[in-house]
Order: sequence, then C-alpha cells, then structure tokens
Amino acid sequence: MSGSPLFGLVVVWPGWIATGENGMRTETIRSFLAVYETGSFTAAAKRLYTEQPVITKHVSCLERRLGCQLFTRSTRRVTPTPAGEAFYETASEAMVLLDRASAAARLLSAKQDAVLRLGYHYFYMDSLTTGWIKEFEESCGMEISVAYSEAVLHTLIRQVADGQIDGCFVGTTDETIIPPYLGRQRIVDMSEVVLVGKTHRLAGYSSVTLHDLLDETFAYPAQPPTADNSVVLKDFEDAGREAHMWNTSFESSALRLVERGDAIIDLPAESPVPSNDVVIIPYESKRQIHYQFVWNMANKSEVFERFREFVIGKTVRPC
Repeated sequence: MSGSPLFGLVVVWPGWIATGENGMRTETIRSFLAVYETGSFTAAAKRLYTEQPVITKHVSCLERRLGCQLFTRSTRRVTPTPAGEAFYETASEAMVLLDRASAAARLLSAKQDAVLRLGYHYFYMDSLTTGWIKEFEESCGMEISVAYSEAVLHTLIRQVADGQIDGCFVGTTDETIIPPYLGRQRIVDMSEVVLVGKTHRLAGYSSVTLHDLLDETFAYPAQPPTADNSVVLKDFEDAGREAHMWNTSFESSALRLVERGDAIIDLPAESPVPSNDVVIIPYESKRQIHYQFVWNMANKSEVFERFREFVIGKTVRPC
C-alpha cells in the first residue's frame, strides 16, 4: 500500500473522520464502502445488519459533504461515478489504516497474557470447534481464561481488525469478504442442509434445490444470516429473489416453528440439530460454506500464538 494517498488524505481533509456534524463519521464511510462493494443499497444494509434507509441516509450525507455524486442509481444496479471510484480507492485504504491503529493500541494496552478472546456467530460455532477450544484449555500448560464474543459476520471481522478480539470462527460464501491483511486458516468446506417438520411437504424429499424453496418461509433466531454466510440465501440473491423470513428472539422459538411445519431453516451441514422432530434434507448448490479461523496478525501474545498454532495443527491444510 502506498503511503502518499493516505498521508494526503489526512492533510487535505483533517476533519473527515470527525464525529461532529461537520465531519465524516466512520459508519458513514463504512456504508459507502458496503454499497460500492455490493453494488446495492439493500445488500449493503444486509452486510452491515441495518436498514436500507440508514445506508441511503449515510451515502446522501457523504455526497452532500463532498459536494459530488458518488453513485448513479438505477432500478437494477448502483454504479459508482468517477468521483465514487476515486473516493473508494483512498477511503478503503484509510479504513484499513484506522482499523490497524485501533488494533495496535488495543493489543498493546490489553492484558492478554492469560486471556483468549474469541468471537463466533451462533450459526457456525459447531461442536468440532467447541471441542477444540476445550482441548486447548486442558493441554495449554498455562492458566488461561477464554472470553467469548457472539456477533454477526461483519461485526466479528471488524472486531478482529481493530483488536477487540484475538480471533473469530466464521463461515463465508465468499472468502473475499475477509480483508487480505488479516490472517486466516480454513478449517473445512461444507454444504448446507434444510430442516423441515415431519409433516412438511418437503419432508419426503431426498434433497432440495433453490427452486423447491422459493415460496417457503425461513425462521431464524436473533440476527438472521445473510448471503455472505448462507449458501441458500446467496443462491436467492444470485437469482434476484428475496427470501421470506421470520425472526424470533430464541432458538427454541424458531425450532418450534419448523417442527410445526410453519417455517423451515437452513444450517451448515456440520451443525448439531437439537431436535428429533425435524427432517434433515441436503441442499444442492454449486456453492459451499468456507469455515475458517480469522485473526489479527499484529497479535503476538503468548496465549494467542499457542492457540493459533493449535488450530493450524488441527487443520488439514492452510488457506
């Protein structure tokens, strides 16, 4: 990465990351980057786990601040203007710089010698990984404690990038979601399965495809997955279709809807299924979930280095 564009950005626009009304908030910049990278305000909102009007407001505020249009909007696609292209090149580098600065400060100031801070998304904290962590604690040879942080995919990546957690276990449908300046170790590639109630019309199927699911309703507890970490939802997105979803507060509530036949749910094939009253059906797709461990390469604490080496030793092959 060249140093001059970043240096020039800081000098010419000294207030660009300010938090006041006249400055550019970091969340505004992240919204712009998400729209640029996904080509859609709706997809950007899903990536950042917010609502589409929030993304639209952020981009509009940014355009007013800069005094130029960053995107050309159409009914089918959002295309960056020449100004948007120019802004993205340096803004994306600047966000990397901010994340690295945050990480450097946190990693130096935190007392990490006996604490391992791990993040996960409930969708992908499978029994295999949980067993690894327990095995590491028992075999580490030093007294440690493990602090867990549950969050959605892009929040976890950002927490690793700015040093809030040591590493995270995530599943992605597209590995480019993970910034290249973070370390990563692929654990396994996996397919997905669909869970339905025993009286559901799909219960007798030996496998299902996207076509079979287009009119179904999906039930997810808490924060639902997105196309970035669900093969089924990625296939919906590629087909230009929107999946019907119900969000529940608890996993048991979502599972009950599935058991009754009112909804279905897709899960990674390696996930444990906490019910005997559902049918598990393989989902056919050209895509797979890439399940991997992601970490900040600036983290040199002894306990984390041991854990990273432990995970790599458990993994068949590196990324």
